Amino acid sequence: MTCEHFDREGLARQEAGKPDPHVDGCSDCQTARATYRLMTDALGDVGGELFPRVGWEDEVLAKVRAPAASRRAPSRWWMGAGVGGALVAAAVIALVIVGRKPAPELASISRVAGGAVVRGGAADWTAGDTIDARSRVTGGAVWIYRGDALLLACSADTIAPPTCARDGAGVRTALVADKVGTYDVIAFDRAAPGLAPASVDEANALLIRQGLRPRTAHFDVR
Repeated sequence: MTCEHFDREGLARQEAGKPDPHVDGCSDCQTARATYRLMTDALGDVGGELFPRVGWEDEVLAKVRAPAASRRAPSRWWMGAGVGGALVAAAVIALVIVGRKPAPELASISRVAGGAVVRGGAADWTAGDTIDARSRVTGGAVWIYRGDALLLACSADTIAPPTCARDGAGVRTALVADKVGTYDVIAFDRAAPGLAPASVDEANALLIRQGLRPRTAHFDVR
């Protein structure tokens, strides 16, 4: 049976800079304290870099695991019991999340004007702007409506560059909004639910029935 003093109060006393005679004389608590120090030393400056260096996770785990072969089994602190284990577990999980690269957007809608891509800013749309909408999934599609009527349905079955072109496994539109009016754009982040309805109201009703939440944009071209 291992001593749980370090879990219960030893770590808190150490963090507060208070002396702890029990830990100095208890081999179990000394093992827990040494393991804690290994973890904090291994974490070092990780998180200070905008993009963590490749392989940092393996370096951290290697430093923590290295003493295991030459020492007896770690205390319950390292197994996750008590405050110390919870803190380390949370730190490791947070660092792994930070180290991950952001997932690419599966669907996007942008305005192209004067050679520059302008995201958002629906009020800035003017006649002659290009609707750059992408659905980067197999079976994906982009539906564009002007007023209430379907203007373009771009899918793998309706490829017609440059207005509708392939984009990897998905499709991409480059439709010039050359007429004033209200536009609605729907870009799917998963396979489209069949053919595009003839009106935007029917399209919205279909999305509600299917429980789908694709990327959408609604704007006026003046």
